[in-house]
Amino acid sequence: MFDIKQIGAFTWVPYLFAAIGSLVGGYHASVQIRKGIAAAKARKNAIAVGSVIMLVALVAIVYQLDSLKETPMLAMVLIGCTLFGFQYLIGNIQTLPSDYFNGKNVGTVAGMGGTAAVAGTLLTTWAVPVITQTSYVSFFVLAAVLVPVSWLCIKYISSKK
Repeated sequence: MFDIKQIGAFTWVPYLFAAIGSLVGGYHASVQIRKGIAAAKARKNAIAVGSVIMLVALVAIVYQLDSLKETPMLAMVLIGCTLFGFQYLIGNIQTLPSDYFNGKNVGTVAGMGGTAAVAGTLLTTWAVPVITQTSYVSFFVLAAVLVPVSWLCIKYISSKK
């Protein structure tokens, strides 16, 4: 277990993973775009990679959940991998509206996406005390299930642009 001094010394690590994931995810899409792949397809490819990373980390958390309090470094690495995968994909998701829409519609669609994100965050925050009464396993299972569902939604978005 970590004491308060160790917590202060090491809890920045998952955020470093997140920052690196953000940069690498954007770089991945930009390299593909420079190679001639359509922007939307390149971003969807990066979203798929981030989704896989995030899903693997969340499934590992579910399987290791009981032992994570005895192995805080593993907990930080798994949290870091989840954040890496999320940041890898989120910048690409937020850029997709500009690939599919023009002008003011880009802002409208991006705003609708932000509103949906806030609504989902509120619902999850309100649901956590209910779904975690006996264990946090159900919360992490829910998160792991939502990753491929979200990816499928993104994968099949298309445009008449």
